Amino acid sequence: MPEDQYEQISKPLLNYLRTETKNPELQYTSPPKPLTGGYEAQMYEFTLKNQPKKIPEKLVLRILPADAPKHEAYMTGTIQTYLANQNYPTPKTHFIQPQTETLGGQFIIMEYIQGKTMYDSYSNHYSARLMAETYHELHSIDPTPLIRQFKEANVSEKWFQGLVWREEYIQTQAKWLRPALKWVKENYPTDRVNHRICHGDLHPLNIMVRNEKVVGIVDWGCLKIEDFHYDLAELRSASLIIAPIFLNDLRWKKMFPEVLDIYRELGSFDESLFDYFVAFVCLHTLANNEKHAMWNADIVEILKNTFQEKTNISL
Repeated sequence: MPEDQYEQISKPLLNYLRTETKNPELQYTSPPKPLTGGYEAQMYEFTLKNQPKKIPEKLVLRILPADAPKHEAYMTGTIQTYLANQNYPTPKTHFIQPQTETLGGQFIIMEYIQGKTMYDSYSNHYSARLMAETYHELHSIDPTPLIRQFKEANVSEKWFQGLVWREEYIQTQAKWLRPALKWVKENYPTDRVNHRICHGDLHPLNIMVRNEKVVGIVDWGCLKIEDFHYDLAELRSASLIIAPIFLNDLRWKKMFPEVLDIYRELGSFDESLFDYFVAFVCLHTLANNEKHAMWNADIVEILKNTFQEKTNISL
């Protein structure tokens, strides 16, 4: 490992772990080395020796960008541990650091999951069923204790509950989206929604598999407590719009209708609610990505057309 990386990551991380475990004898067996993935986050794997028995030898460090929302490490770390304790396949978090001083960003340290992404191990129907079952299992878990934890930690509800968390940005900077925001707010189906835990970005790149089983759901930065149709609408956007254009990959597009059909078989599904959340996700994606690397004229046009199809509102 280069000396500057050791000074910036390995040394302060080891000092942090020694302090947190109250064990000055804690050492690396293998110092942090970069992992692929993580999107905007920096990912590293490392192994320890002399660690407490409850801490695995092999761990993953996830460092968030310096400008990440102040509660993001707490939220992602908390949701992963909550779900792992419910036997849902996600890596358990062992350390959460909401401050940025140690490594230049908030971070969490979680267990290492051995496997490959579903993206790297497609088998069509097999992947569609696994994905639908993974969604359905998540949406079957009671979110009430998690909401209580967030509120007790003074996490602003706009970061985990409610769909118009980009409202301030739209009102002040993306004013051309105001008609869409007005429609989303006026038509929110308050009396029909079933609030569940929604990953918000649960696609084949964030699903780890091994031996034909899902072993880990990763990247919880888009977490929402919302009606489960929202989660499926986000998958629709990723499958039909994002993947074909940015990844030049049509497999998601072919798989999505089957995922939706299998999900319908597994439990209740409301077509009108799904249509509403498809429209919302169009707004969410337009507002969230206007100044992002994913901002693309083709995607913008598709999103605008889809929103008009669902709402009769032209943007």
